[in-house]
Amino acid sequence: MATETRSRTVLGLTHGIIFLGTPHRGSAVASYGKIAYTLANIFAAQSANTKLLRALEKNSEVLDRITSLFYQTLERHKDLQIVSFAEEKEVKKLGFIGMRVVPAECARIGHAREQVNSIPEDHRYMAKFRNEGDPGFVKVMTWLRRWISEIENDLKGE
Repeated sequence: MATETRSRTVLGLTHGIIFLGTPHRGSAVASYGKIAYTLANIFAAQSANTKLLRALEKNSEVLDRITSLFYQTLERHKDLQIVSFAEEKEVKKLGFIGMRVVPAECARIGHAREQVNSIPEDHRYMAKFRNEGDPGFVKVMTWLRRWISEIENDLKGE
């Protein structure tokens, strides 16, 4: 099966997408990562490949293109729901003290149908749930349960 056909099949079976700390609008931390990566490669006498880090910077053409394509997908699939979660806490280690890896304004894609929420963790721990009572787990599961209920109601109506 061709990749495009598989993508259409998956998309047709997708009710919603949850993004956890996704840098839709880039991240200032990518610039710091690029500097650190370059320095590490200088000392290791290797050439640095910073293409990915450049793509994750704020005002990146790559992210703008991805966002534009995603908007087109949302226009073709009017029922597709999206929820974007941002991190609430700043990173306390790795030299980024006092920074959010993906600030709230960058963690949203900005589409009218997008629901925006947050998880009370930093970027590294926002998707690492300790147990079923973890606040982040509860928030994500609330959306998943809502979508399951919608799908079940749709199936009953057929």
